[in-house]
Amino acid sequence: MEDLLQQSDFVMLVVNLTPQTEKLIGKKELGLMKPTATLINISRGAVIDQDALVEALQNKTIKAAALDVTYPEPLPRSQEEEQAVGACYSEMEDLLQQSDFVMLVVNLTPQTEKLIGKKELGLMKPTATLINISRGAVIDQDALVEALQNKTIKAAALDVTYPEPLPRNHPLLKLNNVIITPHIGTATVQATHMMAEEAIANMLSVLNCQPIPSEVFPQ
Repeated sequence: MEDLLQQSDFVMLVVNLTPQTEKLIGKKELGLMKPTATLINISRGAVIDQDALVEALQNKTIKAAALDVTYPEPLPRSQEEEQAVGACYSEMEDLLQQSDFVMLVVNLTPQTEKLIGKKELGLMKPTATLINISRGAVIDQDALVEALQNKTIKAAALDVTYPEPLPRNHPLLKLNNVIITPHIGTATVQATHMMAEEAIANMLSVLNCQPIPSEVFPQ
């Protein structure tokens, strides 16, 4: 955790709110971050010590923070659901045009395949960064290569591609405005512990004939 904070230009929080993650980022953690770093929170507000964050921003301990989450949906969620995560409804085109960071966190379905293509990339700011932590095929990779080469968008950060791994001669690997990791976004100690705990909870529920907490296809 300390090494990650000290080395990262962008620190993104994608965690459940638990007693262990409440105020996960406080004064100490903010003090470890680069003065040029940006803190991004798309999980729950309480995982950050808000007072410490205000102080860090005022004192330029970190460069910036992105806390306001928007989401594109076929229909808006309820006001209570939006308030619970600090989100607000946005049409897809508006979201692409307004966002500095566009993160893809969707299942791969016939509806989301090539969700981001040439048209969508053309709507994004030339200073925007596209982040994909879902599945590679939700982006039209040929269109992404073109957008990165032509500076249609500033950069991309991809934890997933298609295929995985990419061929060594793939054009994405030759660009200096893209970061690619080998589908290891969850390979942290904390995430591994959480996944193990969730798996155990599911198995115990099955053995005790109780509802499964993380059922993939609910009955």
